[in-house]
Amino acid sequence: MSVKVKELRGYRSVLAYNAFYALLMGLAVEQAHLGQRIETTFAKFEALPEEQKEEQLKHALKLVNLSKDDMLNLLAFAVDANGIPYAQKDVEEMEPQKIFEGLLAVCMAFAKIKPFFLNENVKKNCPPEA
Repeated sequence: MSVKVKELRGYRSVLAYNAFYALLMGLAVEQAHLGQRIETTFAKFEALPEEQKEEQLKHALKLVNLSKDDMLNLLAFAVDANGIPYAQKDVEEMEPQKIFEGLLAVCMAFAKIKPFFLNENVKKNCPPEA
């Protein structure tokens, strides 16, 4: 992936995190229809190796209809291979593949943040298969 991610700082990073969380909630809702608790989905996602997290996030990007603002908040932290930040006017002209690459890169950066969604007390009380 040729997309780099700027440091996740400031108010906009919180908005971008909320968009990332919306993607994971989409996955959790999908799993809930199959009888899995939301907490279990989050715990399983957190335990996945990086490649599988990326696959899950690709699925979430297809599943969840993010708002334009959510996409722009995520893309605000994406930088192309030449070090040029994605900007709103650039996004309007980008091919969908480039937009998805930027969204995925930023989401992967958020996926590395620890602690993630659940504190250790909640995790140990989650049944492995619920």
